[in-house]
Order: sequence, then structure tokens, then C-alpha cells
Amino acid sequence: MKQKILLTLLFAVLVQFCLGQEYHKLVDTNKIWSTIILQQGNPIYSYFTKFSEDTIIGGENYKRIFKSTDSSIWTHIGFVREDSLKRIYFRDTLNSEGLVYDFDVNIGDTINFYNPFKPYYLYDSLILVDSIYQVNIDGTLRNAIDIVVSGDPFGYARETWIEGIGNTFGILEGGYVLAGIVGYDFRLLCFYENGTLLYQNTLYPYCYYPTNTNDYLDNKTKKECFIYPNPAYNKIYVECNTKLENIYLEIYNIWGQIEKKLKINNEVIYLDESLKDGLYFCILKDESDNILAKTKLIINKTY
Repeated sequence: MKQKILLTLLFAVLVQFCLGQEYHKLVDTNKIWSTIILQQGNPIYSYFTKFSEDTIIGGENYKRIFKSTDSSIWTHIGFVREDSLKRIYFRDTLNSEGLVYDFDVNIGDTINFYNPFKPYYLYDSLILVDSIYQVNIDGTLRNAIDIVVSGDPFGYARETWIEGIGNTFGILEGGYVLAGIVGYDFRLLCFYENGTLLYQNTLYPYCYYPTNTNDYLDNKTKKECFIYPNPAYNKIYVECNTKLENIYLEIYNIWGQIEKKLKINNEVIYLDESLKDGLYFCILKDESDNILAKTKLIINKTY
């Protein structure tokens, strides 16, 4: 009897383990992504992406990729395919194709990466799998993979892929951080599957920003502040053109989760050990939640 109970418990554990390791495919016609484009931290507009309509090119099965700025008029921009080895390829309308995701990798593996939609970011470049861990998305565990440029001694340029969701900087935006592009910025805002919102970037209150974003720009105050240096070692400085009173600094990780909220009493902020090396987003606010400054901050305490 005891042996039977033990076998039953062992079977239940194995079933639970297998369910937890279920692979979530990325290429699915029931998914929609929303991505925001920023300039100097301010929203310019957002766009939606979806996959639809099967097609065959060179004997391979593809889905068509569609893009829209308002989810009403969709434009066909290219193709996508996912093979049995958990690799995803993008192909543009000029038949240029490249590997943009690989979810069957181990830490230390290198990937020959090329995003045909962003040819000026990284062309046929080697990227390195830096870490693999699990994140909870709507109650299920999914693998997340941090990648860096192979040969980068500091790992400053870092992007994250989430199984079944894609790049946290946008489903189509792979390579822009790795290439060190400055000026414009991208963030994955929201991810829907079967009409259900499964992921929302908590740095932004909306899943859609129109092309005219005057209503969203943070021009509620004439205060001007700066956060520096970048990269930061063990401290950062905050400078404003007004006295620092009732000002708060919020530090978010790449998932949009808040790591620290600090009331600023002076211009020097020391970074404690709870903030590990990596990429963060800093937002400086006043007591009315008006945004005074935003910046992308790299922390490297071994620099």
C-alpha cells in the first residue's frame, strides 16, 4: 500500500514537472504585441504586431507579419517561421532572412543573430547567452533568456527574450540595444493571447499611444533634472534647476517591476547591494507624480 502511494506521489510530481516545462511557441495567430517608440524617454507613438495567414516560401511554412499604428489598418511587412528546434526566423519582403530567437540554448552558447527588419543594428553578429531563468506569466512559468554581444567584457548591451512572448524591447526590435543605438528607444508595452492581456509593462499606464502623443508627454512642470553618470558604479547624481524638495526616484528592472523608491534629499544617491549589475530604468518624480526625468541606467559595480 505504501509503495502504491509513493508511486502515485512520484507520478504527480513528474506530471507537475513536465507541465512546468511546457514550451510556449512564439509564432501563433492568436497573439498581438504592442510596442512603444520613445525619444529622449518621451513616447512618440506605439504600434501593434500580429502574425496571420499561412504561406509557403522555398518549401518552408511561414506566417505573414502585420503591423499597425492603431489596430484598424494592418500592413504586411514580412514573414516569420518557427522550426521544431524552437528557433524563430524573420524574413522581410525583399527575401532577406535571419535568426532572431533561439529558445533551445544553454548558458554560454553563441547565436548567429540577424534581424532583417533592423539591418543597421546588428548584421550577422554573434550574441552570447548570458543567463537563463524562469518568469511567471499569468500563473505559468516560462523561460527567460538574457543575451549580450559576444566579446563584450562588461555586458552593458543586454536584451531579454521571454518564451512565447519575445523580446522585452518589442517583438520586432531585436538587436537595437545590442548594437548600442542611442536617440530612440523601444519597449514592449503589452502582450495579448486569445484576447487576454497576459503582459503589461508597468512603466506605462497604456497599451496604446497615438501618433500624436501631446496628451502623454510629461510637460506638466518646467523643472528640469538630470541623472548621471551612466554606467554607474556605486552612486548616481541627481541635479535639478530647482531645490530638491519632495522628489522621489523610482528604479525599475527590465520587466517593469519597481526595485527601489527613494526620497531624494541631496544630489548623491548611493546604490546598495540589492541592485545587482545590469540594466535599469530610472524615473524622477515630484510629490504630484509629475515626471521630471527618465533615463536608462546601467549599473556595473565591478567597473
